[in-house]
Amino acid sequence: MAVPEEEMRVRPRAAWYALPVVMWAAAAVLFVLALVAIANVVNAGVDRVPAGSAGWRVTVPADGLTLYTTDPNSTADCTLMSPRGTSTPLDTLNVTIEININGPTYYALGVTPKDLAPGQYTVTCSDISAGARLGTGPRVDVTALATRALWGLLLPLALGVIGLIVIIVLIVKRHSSKSRIKTMRAYAGTGYGSAWNQPYPPGRDGGPPPPPPPPGH
Repeated sequence: MAVPEEEMRVRPRAAWYALPVVMWAAAAVLFVLALVAIANVVNAGVDRVPAGSAGWRVTVPADGLTLYTTDPNSTADCTLMSPRGTSTPLDTLNVTIEININGPTYYALGVTPKDLAPGQYTVTCSDISAGARLGTGPRVDVTALATRALWGLLLPLALGVIGLIVIIVLIVKRHSSKSRIKTMRAYAGTGYGSAWNQPYPPGRDGGPPPPPPPPGH
């Protein structure tokens, strides 16, 4: 009696190897996106703010800006004064941001509030050393940047580990399936396969008979 064809198929199917590959590809994409987000902040650079007789004047775009100084020890509290005389303090940062691209190193002092109207403002700072420069760059949303960096590191790591576990399980299960099929074919080749999946007659004591001897015995 021939072994059923369904019993001779290796399980799980080889197509399941695509699952960890997809996980690793997704992990790579998320990691690259996190690096791009961080690189965009650095590559945007810092534009020097010229000092005028009326102080530092900056143009705040619709999406805001980050104010920098070349003074590494500054703990300045800076405010923006509108032409109407309205004073708006910068939101301070709880992280240190340093940018150095073909020039002096700039240190972030703070960012404009999200609801600040775009336009011309005069900057005043409480503690800036003599000779220090001010600069502006795109507004850094620390929370969003940290969240993206976190997801770009932890999630790819988790996907990588899960993908590795999946591929190990697949290899083990497919190896076990191949071994089972090899054993089935060996029994079928010795003639014992005719009784495969068939009930054996009861033994002398009424219980199941002993299993057939392995090939070569």
